[in-house]
Amino acid sequence: MKKKQLWVTFLSCIALVVLWLSFDAGYKTYQWAMQTRSTHPISIEWKIEQQASDRFALSANYIFLHKGQKAEGSTTFQAERYRNREAANHFLNQHKEKEWVVRYSPSQPQNSTINRHFPLKSSIYTAIVWCILIYFIWLKRAIT
Repeated sequence: MKKKQLWVTFLSCIALVVLWLSFDAGYKTYQWAMQTRSTHPISIEWKIEQQASDRFALSANYIFLHKGQKAEGSTTFQAERYRNREAANHFLNQHKEKEWVVRYSPSQPQNSTINRHFPLKSSIYTAIVWCILIYFIWLKRAIT
């Protein structure tokens, strides 16, 4: 009896992780998929944000046109973190030289970014934990 309760508890914990990661990956994929329109920004204001004593990230506030109206957006480059302000400043100058494209949702222009990437990491993690859950369910059935 205790063995059965242990399996149910174990599978329930894995199922909760699967549900959480599935929701997270689904939400990120939905946000990504809704950004169907693109335009060039009117202006971009760059800054360096200090996230911790040894972590710096680049951030951009930008203005773009949507149906003739000005819309504002901001993007923080979370994947690109720097150990000191000088390194961040070096990459800030490189980012200023690039030509950026704003990707946004036509129904919600506030859902915009200049750094659009498919949430591949979240999707892969979700697929892995789904496989783990299915494996343990199969293992339970094979044992009993």
